[in-house]
Amino acid sequence: MQKNFAKRWGELDTASSTNIQVLPSVEEAVEYVRNLEMNQQDGSKVHAFITGSVHLVGRALGMLEGVDAL
Repeated sequence: MQKNFAKRWGELDTASSTNIQVLPSVEEAVEYVRNLEMNQQDGSKVHAFITGSVHLVGRALGMLEGVDAL
């Protein structure tokens, strides 16, 4: 289902800078975003929008607690 949502989002979003990924876990998604920001050549910030159930968002927030990411 997530891959279908990602495909549809890609059809709706025409910004060439948008990077849509479907990853198997919250932990892998947070690590992916951290790596994206570390690899920015121009020092720009990476923004991630986390949506979903209270459980999914709660897990992500739990990983980010105490991190300068909120």
